[in-house]
Amino acid sequence: RFTVMESDSSQSDDENPLSLNTDRLSIISDDADWFGLAEDVKDILRMKKNEIRHQNKQLKTIGTEINEQ
Repeated sequence: RFTVMESDSSQSDDENPLSLNTDRLSIISDDADWFGLAEDVKDILRMKKNEIRHQNKQLKTIGTEINEQ
């Protein structure tokens, strides 16, 4: 059994005032082979990439709203 956990708890809010809290991502795999593990890792990276894109869009929207005011 493999467990992969990712968390941004080490990043303080002082580093980036516009930073958004991200939910912890945890994936548990019962695959005992490396191919299964590799597929799980690819899925995690794909989800993280999409999450980052979503956050960047939100930050861009917030920045645009601030500039318009």
